[in-house]
Amino acid sequence: MYTNEPEFLVIKDTNRHSRSKEELELRNLKKKTRKRTRKFEIDGVVVTTTTSKVIYGDDENGQIYDDHIFRKQELRELKMLQKQEQKQFQELSSKAQSAKEQQDKRFEQERVNLLRSYEADLDTMIRQQRQQIEKTEMQQEADLRLTSKKIRAEQVTDL
Repeated sequence: MYTNEPEFLVIKDTNRHSRSKEELELRNLKKKTRKRTRKFEIDGVVVTTTTSKVIYGDDENGQIYDDHIFRKQELRELKMLQKQEQKQFQELSSKAQSAKEQQDKRFEQERVNLLRSYEADLDTMIRQQRQQIEKTEMQQEADLRLTSKKIRAEQVTDL
């Protein structure tokens, strides 16, 4: 139900009355205020905003609970982690590069060895083929001589 009359909600702090004067003074001593002033320009007009934040101390050990300090610590840890990751990445990159270079060297050596063995096999085959050709030619010459002797002998007997 909507009415034009303003509604008020009253909240009472029941713990407030139970604190002693000394406790309130200690609490006020632990209280700190952090002010942050920002200047920026909107449509040519310089606007300045100031925000203040009340920071209470930790009741257990009296240390100041400050999100800013924790955030700085987290940022430091994050930067350290990023540096560590960068270092690990560089180490892995260098290891991968050296492994690739070693693999390339090994492949090149294998290629050279294969070429040498192929050339040696080819030379052996060429030599064997030449020997076989020479042997075949000598056999043909011997057959030709033998055949020509037979033909001459037949011609001599025919005459």
